[in-house]
Amino acid sequence: MRFFIINVLILIFTLLIALIGKCGLGHGAEVEMPARKSVTIACTCKAESIIDLFSRESERTKAIAWFKDHGVTRVYLETFRHGRFADEDLLQAVKRDFEAAGLDVQGAICPTNTKVWPLTACQSKIEEHELLKKVSERTAKLFDLIILDDFISTSCTCKLCTKLKADRSWGDARSEFQLELGRKYILEPGQAVNPNVQFMVKFPCWYEKYYQAGYDVLRDTELYGMSYIGTETREPDDPAGGRRPQTQASWIQGWANDFSQGHCGGAWFDPLGTKPETFVEQARQSVLGGAREILIHSYDYLGTDSPGIAVHGNGKVEYGMADAAAFQKEKDSLLLLANKLVDMQPRGILLAKQPNKDVAREASLNGFLPMLGLPVLPAASLKETPADILTLTSGSFDGLHERILDNCKIRKPTLITYNLLLELPNDVRETLGITDEWMNRDRPETFLEIVHDNLYVLGCGRDLWQLMDLPQETIDTVRGAMTAPFSLKLQAPTRVSFHLFTASNHQLQAVENFNNKPVRVTLTWLDGHNASELTQSFPNSDAVRVVTQNENSLQLELAPRSLAILESF
Repeated sequence: MRFFIINVLILIFTLLIALIGKCGLGHGAEVEMPARKSVTIACTCKAESIIDLFSRESERTKAIAWFKDHGVTRVYLETFRHGRFADEDLLQAVKRDFEAAGLDVQGAICPTNTKVWPLTACQSKIEEHELLKKVSERTAKLFDLIILDDFISTSCTCKLCTKLKADRSWGDARSEFQLELGRKYILEPGQAVNPNVQFMVKFPCWYEKYYQAGYDVLRDTELYGMSYIGTETREPDDPAGGRRPQTQASWIQGWANDFSQGHCGGAWFDPLGTKPETFVEQARQSVLGGAREILIHSYDYLGTDSPGIAVHGNGKVEYGMADAAAFQKEKDSLLLLANKLVDMQPRGILLAKQPNKDVAREASLNGFLPMLGLPVLPAASLKETPADILTLTSGSFDGLHERILDNCKIRKPTLITYNLLLELPNDVRETLGITDEWMNRDRPETFLEIVHDNLYVLGCGRDLWQLMDLPQETIDTVRGAMTAPFSLKLQAPTRVSFHLFTASNHQLQAVENFNNKPVRVTLTWLDGHNASELTQSFPNSDAVRVVTQNENSLQLELAPRSLAILESF
């Protein structure tokens, strides 16, 4: 009898564990994302390609071959975009053929070009949201995993929306509206059709103004159970693309991993206005940021010679097939690197942004700072780290003043922006040794100054690319002090990034050159640590050359737009 009771208890315990395993973070079922021991490559197919191409079996066969050539193992089929529905029978046929070829096939929704909201929702036109409900139901009927493209946001300021806003901020009003929209017209209708369906909300690349567009990244992730992040950066020197630095991809991916508490599905980027070398840099930086899945958007843009026009800004895809060819050459190396990193933890200098707090000044600074070779640790809270970078994006954290004063007491290396200094009380500045005379000194808009041996001040104006003109000698000095707690330092020009990873008996460093010319960098390991070995280079084995090497230092020459991976065991 005793053994019977024990066996019954074991059975109950096993069932409870299984039940817990099926529970998601939010209202959706648990999504089956790549195991932590692997990283996958995924691709979207826009509704246009499904409607206009995949109605022909020959085009489906062609697409399958392209997916296999480019390492794609998961495909997201859009059911709706630009006001067009893909026919259910056609979607079933495409799904059947793709799955027969060994692909994992899931769904996607891009809610653009409806009758009232061409790009994003108007919260006052409730009757139009019935269309979104219909799209959700149709998609959930076919797929257990659905990714929601960028446009689950709003920028509408019509009279009715302004009236509904009342005395709230636009961020508060829009985030509440978007949560209700998602719950009532996406999540609940989809789950009514398919109780096992899991939605992932994809946040776009423009992290600096999420909240004012209605994205509450914490509650959105909780609602849907999973999120996804856009790591597209476009051409860095092209004003039409926002002049984003390539390192924004790794910063935003790491930040999303942190605020989602591990429930970020992966990285999404595209070839819009992006040349081949920049396209693969998006992939590399997404991997270095900790992407669990690399999603290339889309087959239409990358695998066809008639990709169509992007709805936002009528952006043209000029380099799609060339971008895909560059990615194809690097895919195996990217997967090798990604699979190394799943067992490792990123480490570095804290660079935090509080979720749902948008700032006007320094809005994009976090994405730029890694271009100075600073190995940053993206975070959504004030974590304990050996060194801190504090900007206006961290200015709203509770306890920030105490953090700054504690750093001063323990002499923790701290880099603080001049704009944040302006926001601090006088007594905090005085404790740091910052006088009114120092604050009012005549200096350029962009500068980097050493206040004392553990406090550094960075000034930056509206054009953050001017940071790339800071003198290397000053950057090397500051960077060396900031990385001393990690027992190494890097000497390098600007437009070079530096990433650090660690495991129990494994250290990995990544150095990437974004310059259009070769650069030499020197890494020095401190406190008797032995130098790492060069184990991987991108885009090929000839891209990085060891110039000199001894027991605790290494000098490398990196070709233009190349990446070096160093490891020690």
